[in-house]
Amino acid sequence: MTPEEARQLLQNSRKRIDDIDVTLVDLLNRRAGVVEDVASAKRVLKKEVEDPGRRDEVLAHARSQNAGPLSNEELTSIFERIMDKMSDHQVARLKTGRS
Repeated sequence: MTPEEARQLLQNSRKRIDDIDVTLVDLLNRRAGVVEDVASAKRVLKKEVEDPGRRDEVLAHARSQNAGPLSNEELTSIFERIMDKMSDHQVARLKTGRS
């Protein structure tokens, strides 16, 4: 690969990442909307936010869908962070009564 080809590849790859990030933001916000529905149901059912069994199910499902190049460990780490932030969002909604 020539330096010019490398520069072009870098530029194109960054554009593709930017486009993917737009989709990720949309998907994360859609997921947060569903989390708000979960918070509403949990409020009525008087359930705790944390559900370790469900957390394990989500992680297992994500890993079962993983075709790489991320390792299952990397994917698990990402999903754990997403779930932590979504749990924080759910707690905030329950505290403010906005669920």
